[in-house]
Amino acid sequence: MADMTTGPMPDTSHETSSIATQANAGQLLKIATALAASLVIYYLTNFIVHGGDYVGPDNDDAMRLVIVRDFIAGQGWFDHMQYRLGLTPGTLMHWSRLIDLPIALLIRLAGLFTSDPQTAEAIALFVWPLSLIFPLIYFTALAGNRLGGRQTALIAAFFGLSHAFATGRFAPGSIDHHNVQMVLIAGLTACLLDPRYRRASGIGAGLCAALALAIGAETTPLIAIAAAAAAFRWAMVGEKCAALTEAFAIAFAGFSLLAYVATVPPANYFMTACDTFSAGYLALACAGGVGLFSVTRFARAATFANRLLVLVILGAAAGALALFIMPECLASPYANLDPLLVELWLSSVSEARSFSSQWSLDPSVISGHYLVPLLALAVCLFRILRNVKRQAHILLGLMIAAAWAITFVQLRGSLFANLLAIFPLSLAISDLRTATQKPDAAKTTTLAFVVLAIASLPAFWFAAGHALANADRADAMEDAVAQQQSCESDENFKALATLPPGTIAAVSNFGAPILRFTDHRVLSAPYHRNQAGMLAVLKSAMETPEDAHKRLKAAGADYLVICQDDNETSVFESRAPEGLFAKLKAGKQIEGFVPLSGSWNGITQVFALK
Repeated sequence: MADMTTGPMPDTSHETSSIATQANAGQLLKIATALAASLVIYYLTNFIVHGGDYVGPDNDDAMRLVIVRDFIAGQGWFDHMQYRLGLTPGTLMHWSRLIDLPIALLIRLAGLFTSDPQTAEAIALFVWPLSLIFPLIYFTALAGNRLGGRQTALIAAFFGLSHAFATGRFAPGSIDHHNVQMVLIAGLTACLLDPRYRRASGIGAGLCAALALAIGAETTPLIAIAAAAAAFRWAMVGEKCAALTEAFAIAFAGFSLLAYVATVPPANYFMTACDTFSAGYLALACAGGVGLFSVTRFARAATFANRLLVLVILGAAAGALALFIMPECLASPYANLDPLLVELWLSSVSEARSFSSQWSLDPSVISGHYLVPLLALAVCLFRILRNVKRQAHILLGLMIAAAWAITFVQLRGSLFANLLAIFPLSLAISDLRTATQKPDAAKTTTLAFVVLAIASLPAFWFAAGHALANADRADAMEDAVAQQQSCESDENFKALATLPPGTIAAVSNFGAPILRFTDHRVLSAPYHRNQAGMLAVLKSAMETPEDAHKRLKAAGADYLVICQDDNETSVFESRAPEGLFAKLKAGKQIEGFVPLSGSWNGITQVFALK
């Protein structure tokens, strides 16, 4: 048991106020099923009424489909090369086969009922993201249940539903890996919040953490913080939660090793890469997991101070190991990116923008990304100081703080920060609602309940920011989006398939759709591992036509595609008025670039390089 003389007071409120009122498994399943079904019905109705493309709007959705098609066509499980992207021989992608596999299986399964490959793809791409809504809502409900019982579970499930809808990552066609990662982070959190500290919950947490790490390295900070928080809770509570902590630690190490062997090519076993599951991450997962298991197992009878001391030593050792084996990965994730790509490509990728760049470009969305996690952190701090479910709020506060900090570097962090904020805010809203039911409840309590419920929705802050934004600026941005869509219409890319197969030079946003709709290869697509291909197009766009022709021919380009209304092309035109793209947009005839006629729309120009 925890040392009552040298350790902190046990967090009994965590048990007495929630375990007795918890919903059973059947009730949680009913809640998750009903809410998930409502969103699935909405998406199904919307598709029947409005139709639309079966692939999501993000470049990554189209690129994932291209990769899955290659996998189905026979490309090896360990072969992650995209042979039609970039300079010869292609681009080594860093995405996990763990996402490719279920999508490929769904396409094959759908193919048993239809002879049309596109219909099979459409069915699979509709089913896959919708199938993830249920586990997301279930895990949010489970975490809420473990925090505050049935009422908190229902509130958390509703916020989970809202998060799934508002992010758009669970809509039909969204086959990027972020939706799976959100499910796993929600599962990890729910498992670690188990008030009974069961070994099975520790195993579940370890499995979720290992899969999240194997699928994408961007969740590494959250996993590290979760592990640290779980370890600190063991230091606070002692032997009572040792079973969960031990199970989490050894399961994380073991499942990470299994995922590594299952997904990493044997030839790369001893290579370290910062953007994907590699030897460095495996070493840290195994060393940290085994270390935490050993400390927890052999320091059960130690005092709180000694438990904390051994954890500090373990953390320092893990930090030293990280500095030794992968110091380059502790810097910015894009530290090695060419400055020209940072300026002209990365700065335009919305999810990769920092707080400062987003503020200067469009501050209207700042509140939606940052305020709800900040509110959740305030709730966590207040509860910690009041010793109300202190362990749980320390765990949640640390994880939210890590995700929130990531959001200042890259906006994509808000996906996880807003997700994690659901849990402390749901408990706070639940407690306020309970208070409003008392006969002597003050009107201010009801007001606080309503205000907190509304303020806990990121969608409210996004709407408020948009309403307060400058109308002229908002209209201009909407016009720019509409123009860009005219350049990126499916029909436009399909028309390129009529050309004899070759290599196309085009702006990066055209790369993935061209790969999807044609058999051509492309020099550029918006992926940081394809620096050489992107630079070849970027530099040629702003060079003199003569130099650009030499560069593109050296890169193996057979065709050049530009669109009058493309935003990226307009940037090149303004930066280099005498450059290739500017002259071609102006209708200049340039030697070596032969204009081709075809069924592409009137604002798109296609040239053969001679």
